[in-house]
Amino acid sequence: KQRAIRELNYDSSTKVLALAARRFWETDDGIFGGGIYRAAKDLELAIRLDPNNFYARHNYAQAAFQAGDVGTDQPNMRLAVIQFTKAIQLNPKSARSYMGRGWAYQMLNDSARMQADYDMALRLDASLRAVLLEESNGIAQKRAQLAGVPAMLDRMARYRVETSVRNQNECAQYRGYWTNGECRISMALDPTP
Repeated sequence: KQRAIRELNYDSSTKVLALAARRFWETDDGIFGGGIYRAAKDLELAIRLDPNNFYARHNYAQAAFQAGDVGTDQPNMRLAVIQFTKAIQLNPKSARSYMGRGWAYQMLNDSARMQADYDMALRLDASLRAVLLEESNGIAQKRAQLAGVPAMLDRMARYRVETSVRNQNECAQYRGYWTNGECRISMALDPTP
């Protein structure tokens, strides 16, 4: 396994997924991931065995980025930045490491660092432009969707009472929720302005 990780390159990074045998996060957190989590756990071991293994650092950073984050503190993106930075220290000519770190910075909304990394990645390998832009556009779209979530949740939490309704069956016709003798209709579902 160690030899395979040492011989790893970008075109064969899927080898890591095939070699994986364990989960990335601890079992008590309720996350039961697939290949990316098992690969990340094996990459953690590879880094412990050889802290200067560029491929393990880069691929561990990529695994953290691909795992994504749910909360606003984004620990996986921060981990990706740290590991991509270590990979860049080991191989300063790695355009893909700059590109990956740029994506993580974009997820963290750090546009100055993101742009600097994108520029460096393209300076080192201009052929990455299409891949870089495709992922960057996807990240921008995801961030725009996430920005709308608080307003949507607020709208969903608000409701109006339909006073003409007398029972649960009538309330169902309005797609409302019958509770405490009234029909509550979510503002997110309400067709009226």
